[in-house]
Amino acid sequence: MADAGPPHKKPKMIAPQQKVVLMETPDQRTSANGTKYGACTVLCTTTQYNQLHEMFCTEKHIQKLSQCEKKAIFIKGYTQRQDGTISINDATKIMDTTHNLNMDHIRKFQCPSIEEVAVIKTKQRNDRVSVRGKIEKTSAVIETASSKRKIVTLEDNSGQIEIKLWGNKIDLIKDQGTTVSLKGLRVDIYNGRYSLNSTPSTTIEINDANQEISGEVEAACFDE
Repeated sequence: MADAGPPHKKPKMIAPQQKVVLMETPDQRTSANGTKYGACTVLCTTTQYNQLHEMFCTEKHIQKLSQCEKKAIFIKGYTQRQDGTISINDATKIMDTTHNLNMDHIRKFQCPSIEEVAVIKTKQRNDRVSVRGKIEKTSAVIETASSKRKIVTLEDNSGQIEIKLWGNKIDLIKDQGTTVSLKGLRVDIYNGRYSLNSTPSTTIEINDANQEISGEVEAACFDE
């Protein structure tokens, strides 16, 4: 995934150290100037593990963090902005810890319950959500030198919403008209317009295949 990189203009809060729990392995991204970095979602002590935060890291730390999914780590020497975004740089120290959260608490954030589109459009940016509906439209794969994505439009009884599938998630959905459940998406809001982004832990279930046939079925017998 490529974008302009971590935010730079919002006020910073400097903190010495804290524990964070990684919800997933980091996405490897490339900024507009070609710099590689990682992005993931975490729970942390500053909000008592009850709120999701975006965390950005320099390329140096991607491999280490990729080994820490669903685990707690200490980070020392980082910045946390007023919007909750955490940034760690090459000088940040990452230390293992034996403290880990209850898995039920992690799953509550990682794979939330399915909600209607209308409810999702009342959420905050970066909230984790799950949704079920019919795929009304799929775009071609949009590919650049550093990323690829597909945009699908999902509709349920309460409305429509666009979902951006990034990287290897572009193959999750291929056909229009399919009814699916998508779990572990991230809310995005741009100019007041809601959309959803896939995450490394996004999963899909094709619901059409689970529909049962009922009623009378006409048939013919060709036995001799």
